[in-house]
Amino acid sequence: MRSVVAALMVALGAVYPAVARAEPSPHVPPAAIDRLMFTQREAEQVMGVGLPNIHRQSATFASDTDRPDCGSVVLASVSSYDRSSYVAAHSQALWDHPGWFTLVDQSVAVFSTDEEARDFARSEADRWRKCEQQTINVSEQSIDGTTLTATVDIRGVTQVDNVLAVGYGRNDAAYAACQHVLLGERNVAIDIRTCSTVSKSGGERAFELMKIVGPRVWEV
Repeated sequence: MRSVVAALMVALGAVYPAVARAEPSPHVPPAAIDRLMFTQREAEQVMGVGLPNIHRQSATFASDTDRPDCGSVVLASVSSYDRSSYVAAHSQALWDHPGWFTLVDQSVAVFSTDEEARDFARSEADRWRKCEQQTINVSEQSIDGTTLTATVDIRGVTQVDNVLAVGYGRNDAAYAACQHVLLGERNVAIDIRTCSTVSKSGGERAFELMKIVGPRVWEV
């Protein structure tokens, strides 16, 4: 995970000087939530493939695990977010074709206060770390309503400032390499996950997308 840590430090060094010059509103309003979502084109440019299939919803994702104490280490999920006090949430998933080789998803939650968002991010960090270097079983509800089950091998969790990152291998019908990152900034939490069945490097690009959308928290 050294490359991830290095990338986080470089990116945060580039982002936070801009933050000092910004004059944002006191809080990110729920009405601005869509401005914190990456676009289809941005996702395609980062992943290097076309992602014509898109699903968006005004909620987080439905998923379950045999380790609820791990929180949303695999995917931003209703079970984790509903323990918090967010006031609005949007999610989106983009993929290349049915059965996907490449999958990208994002969830954004707006809280009433900065402290509530920080508390959520801190509690998630504690939960993620409980499952470092462990194997857990997960189930996710697909777009067509069916339930997909997988075994997930969690690797190390890293954190630099307000960005949490974890890589993992996902085994179901095929092996996929994934990366999941969480940013808690101002009164907002942003989750991004990328997965690829083609290559490990192809699946670990969530932070690249976070570098695009993260600074927008200070622009609304």
